Amino acid sequence: GPLGVLPEARRGGLGAALARAALDDLHARGFARITIPWVAPELVAFYTRLSAGVAVAERRVLTRTFD
Repeated sequence: GPLGVLPEARRGGLGAALARAALDDLHARGFARITIPWVAPELVAFYTRLSAGVAVAERRVLTRTFD
């Protein structure tokens, strides 16, 4: 799933380091493609900066109707 870092730990490179380590590990295990589900639209750029191969494959919108 998506990666999360506490707000007070953001902007220091921790999230990027963790994500790169996870992506490198998956690549070393032979994965050629992965899915990171339910990423907030504002985080797509974050994941794209990590790897040139990152692309939005599909978008989903969750809606709820209240009576």
